[in-house]
Amino acid sequence: MGRQRGARFYLVFVLLVALVCCCDGKLKRGRGKKHQSRKVEAGVQSEGQPSAADELFDDGLRSLQQGRMEEGAVKLERAAEQDPSHSKTIQVLSQVYRQTGKYEKLRTVYKRLLQLDDALLPPTQVVETSTSAGGKRKSTVKYKAGVYFNLGCVEQELGDDVQARQAFMASIKVDKTFADSYFRLGTTELSLGYANEALDTFEKGVKHDPTFAEIYVNMGNVYLERKEQEKAADALKKAVKYSPKMGEAYINLASALTGLDREKEAVRAARKGTELRPHMPEAFYNLGQSLELASDSTFKSALKGMNGFSHLPSSQFAALAAYTKALQLRPSYDEAFSSAFYIKDRISDWSTREDDFTRMKDIIFNGWKRGMKPVNPFRCFQYPLSIKELKVVSEAAARDETTKAERAASLLGQKWAQRPALSQIDSGRVRVGYLSADFGAFTVASLMQGVYGKQRGTTVELYCLSLNGGDGSAWRMRIEQDCEHFIDVSNDDDENIARRIRALNLHILIDLNGHSKGGRPAIFARKPAPILMNFLGYPSTLGGLVDYLVGDRVATPTDLAHGYSEKLVLLPHSYFVNSHRELYPASRSMRMHTDGGRMTDDFLKGVDTFDGDAARVPPLEVINQYRLQYGFPPRLEGNGSSDGEGIIFANLGQLYKVDNKLFYTWLDILRAVPKAVLWLLRFPKDAVINIEKVLKKEGMTGRVVFTDFLPVEDHISIKQMADIGLDTVGFNGHTTGADPLWAGVPMLTVPEEKMASRVGCSQAMALNIGEDTITHSIEEYKQRAVRLATNVEELRQLQHKLATSRAVSPFFDTSRWVKSFGRAMRMSADVASASTRFMHIVVADSERGPE
Repeated sequence: MGRQRGARFYLVFVLLVALVCCCDGKLKRGRGKKHQSRKVEAGVQSEGQPSAADELFDDGLRSLQQGRMEEGAVKLERAAEQDPSHSKTIQVLSQVYRQTGKYEKLRTVYKRLLQLDDALLPPTQVVETSTSAGGKRKSTVKYKAGVYFNLGCVEQELGDDVQARQAFMASIKVDKTFADSYFRLGTTELSLGYANEALDTFEKGVKHDPTFAEIYVNMGNVYLERKEQEKAADALKKAVKYSPKMGEAYINLASALTGLDREKEAVRAARKGTELRPHMPEAFYNLGQSLELASDSTFKSALKGMNGFSHLPSSQFAALAAYTKALQLRPSYDEAFSSAFYIKDRISDWSTREDDFTRMKDIIFNGWKRGMKPVNPFRCFQYPLSIKELKVVSEAAARDETTKAERAASLLGQKWAQRPALSQIDSGRVRVGYLSADFGAFTVASLMQGVYGKQRGTTVELYCLSLNGGDGSAWRMRIEQDCEHFIDVSNDDDENIARRIRALNLHILIDLNGHSKGGRPAIFARKPAPILMNFLGYPSTLGGLVDYLVGDRVATPTDLAHGYSEKLVLLPHSYFVNSHRELYPASRSMRMHTDGGRMTDDFLKGVDTFDGDAARVPPLEVINQYRLQYGFPPRLEGNGSSDGEGIIFANLGQLYKVDNKLFYTWLDILRAVPKAVLWLLRFPKDAVINIEKVLKKEGMTGRVVFTDFLPVEDHISIKQMADIGLDTVGFNGHTTGADPLWAGVPMLTVPEEKMASRVGCSQAMALNIGEDTITHSIEEYKQRAVRLATNVEELRQLQHKLATSRAVSPFFDTSRWVKSFGRAMRMSADVASASTRFMHIVVADSERGPE
């Protein structure tokens, strides 16, 4: 139903590694210059003669130069015991402990250095750090500033960010020009959750060194986490400007540019990242993420000449190649495997699906325990998971969204707000907000096109809060005109949107996206309204982010309530609202004009409406005119033939919903009905390449006919040339299920327990054809399809029954749905007013017929 959410990028934060800290960058044998004379005490050698500490130092240094590290360290430790203020010994010991990884001892040595009188130490030292691009940075700083810096690095290694922060702050206090300390202080503040402070620190750092690329990288990553894509891109572009060989900067820049829909720049940046970091799996993973969202033309131009990629047929095949490369570099890379599995489903590559799903299932349920972000629940609809398993997936995602929301609030220095109390319904109207990224030329918007205006003046005072800035479409303009209150919040971050919603004093806020593309579940994690609901765009539980899931008695029966974290709002008939009667009056195909057998420009200009003669099926000549245009065999007159001649089975949804088991079931149906064909869309077209390979292998070439995406204005009329719809199993057609029903094409379906698999059943029951089209096993589904195709008289009777039902059924009656929905909203508010607990809401139908 909803669109797939966007890609997930791996952000590479960078640290500089302190290499060497000494007064002149070299280790020299000998005592060196004294910085302060000492009094001669009893038992201590006189001035000018080597002390016992000096001799142990020289002896220890010889051992180090001969490669005997442990022996040298022991002698230096004895020298320090002889003279705790022997600065040369302490300096060299610090380097020995650094090289041998003895951080606890290193911490002690640095603290001892800080206790020494400045006069015993050199005035400055050179701090040398390795850069992410493989170079070195050298900074001459005040000696103790360098010591504090190194102490902070050690504290970071030992996992004490609080002490590390104090050390870096002390370093800056000693030497305010030391950019490396600003960098390390900022990274430590990020670890502690102080993002605002970190950004301030980073800004101060680049003032002292405007070419410090690593600072810009981490600034960019903070902006990315805060969804400030423009600022992120600006910072990361500075990083690549000052460090053109820093692969991490390009890798993260790809993420920012993708978020800004600058796909060509994004893919080029990701490609550069792989060239600079050919052995970094994250580089190829981010390339895959960029390619997933890129057009084929972008892919061809941005990856031209790239070995292993430029020859591939499309951006999706290239994305799969990128994930495969990431897995070659790191076979345990869960994110890359998950994305590769998803892409294989998208392009119908079933060659290893059965084996791969074993690992995919482990990733779904255990990947987050290994530090991976939870798998997007929307992607899981296409996987063979139970209702309980989907709930577990959604709950993991909800926890992640809540954690991210809390972290984002912390990053922005904002207080975590509590859920507002339900205000009194003074006017008798319930204030309801729809939050959506689909107010435009999108599927959800088309379904609800007739809803917004019909809700004016009803018991619902409607607010539409748009997460997208508008696409200029007629649908968008109409929504803005029809809705009582239309508010564009697309430029706000999640916290500001939640704050604006609280200010509206809504009673109910409804999520029309969930985990589908463009959705912002983290807003709901902030609980910005007294009652929160999930409706239409995401047919499953949100795992605890909202209070109610809107469904019906068939799609979400109460005996399956254990599969949902929410309480249920059960609308009468089908919850699946649509505006087909308004958008596509009658069938739009009762009048046609032809010119020499071809459809002319004024075809379909005549529009019929229901006038009492509802049981109308388009004339055979109309059906066959369509079939001629699209290359299908003509429908036969009368009762047809027993071998299925002229019969078209159809599924006009996205091919990623079709798994290998279902496709082979369809092939079994075609074998049993030897002259029938199956009509599919090239949607996505990449899948057709692999499906045609299967057809050739199975000797079924020519039995499946692919057509391009149908024109929006005529798609209902064109779909009338199909005879029998075959629903997808597990993840039903939603809009692509309602469309053929309105076109008069019955759809066979197999309900499971999960909501996404019961929508076809809900639609059929609301149209009073459930007993004819609902099956209860894949075998029954297959047998029913064969029976209807070979018993054409029964099929035509079913088509007439559907044609009659669509005129009187509540399923296509938007006004009736609006009234039921209004009652549901009021009942939900009343329950919340009377009780501190949410409970199931069952809405009765108060009407018997259409408006």
